[in-house]
Amino acid sequence: MTIWNPNPDIIPIALPTPFVVGPVNCFLVKGDPLTLVDTGLQSDESYQALTSQLAEHGYSVSDIEAVLLTHAHVDHIGLLARVVEESGAKTYAHVSTASQLERYEEHEERTHSFILQTLREFGTPEAIIQATAEARNTFRGMAAPVSVDYRVEHGGTAMKYTVRYVPGHSSSDTLFVDEAKRCAFSGDHLLKRISPNPLMRRPRQGQPRSKSLVEFQKSLRETRELDLEVCYPGHGDPFGEHRNVIDNLLARQEKRTEKIREILRQGPMTPHQVCEAHFPDIDAQFYYLGMSLAIGHLEVLEERGLATQETRDGVLHYRLNAL
Repeated sequence: MTIWNPNPDIIPIALPTPFVVGPVNCFLVKGDPLTLVDTGLQSDESYQALTSQLAEHGYSVSDIEAVLLTHAHVDHIGLLARVVEESGAKTYAHVSTASQLERYEEHEERTHSFILQTLREFGTPEAIIQATAEARNTFRGMAAPVSVDYRVEHGGTAMKYTVRYVPGHSSSDTLFVDEAKRCAFSGDHLLKRISPNPLMRRPRQGQPRSKSLVEFQKSLRETRELDLEVCYPGHGDPFGEHRNVIDNLLARQEKRTEKIREILRQGPMTPHQVCEAHFPDIDAQFYYLGMSLAIGHLEVLEERGLATQETRDGVLHYRLNAL
């Protein structure tokens, strides 16, 4: 099958992952410097796939001169340390990605503890919390700490790319936009056939927990205003008509928000009860993903003044407001 790609100097490289989302995309950008966008996760299988696909185009890892990172999830940053060690490539990442990557193990431990404690506050049974902990433990060893050479900010530049900080799916999502070619490396911020999950995440120290879906929708609306011909995503094929993709995603999210609102009509509920009602057959290993969606839509309702949260005996509850 031919993949639509109007820029022959951009070579998609699909690397294996053990996750349900399937392969993750890296992109080799020909030119000076020879640039790799994202790296895949840290595993021998992923590394072998990277080296073999580079070789198909006449390159090796040692030829890479620069690396751009779209966000700090393991399937996108895991091989960075090995790539940099072999190539000496300069690395570029938004400050949020860089800070997580440079203290990767500490960040993951704190995030792990935060998620488990937050699930307790959401009324989640201990058996499900334990299953979530075990599922997250499978991420261990898929990345390693590494320093970033150039920490970039929203509105700044990374080589020829304009940097757009678009938090939502993660706290570190970044677009790298080539305005001359009207293309962007969109990471997991924007995918054509998959709805990115705005994941529940640990806040900055001293700050309240981020409302991931509220942030995500704001970022999507900002991305919609960009003049783009093609997006190169973290999963799936390159695609055009990004405004249609965003409109369809926002419409799907709106339908889910209304479903969550209908669930709340039964009366005050914990986030766990809402998640259980909306995803009655969810496997425990995917509970964190389901809960991220459930709490995200509850927070959208709260942001719109349609719902209110309250804490009872240390457990969060949401209720609809009287209209």
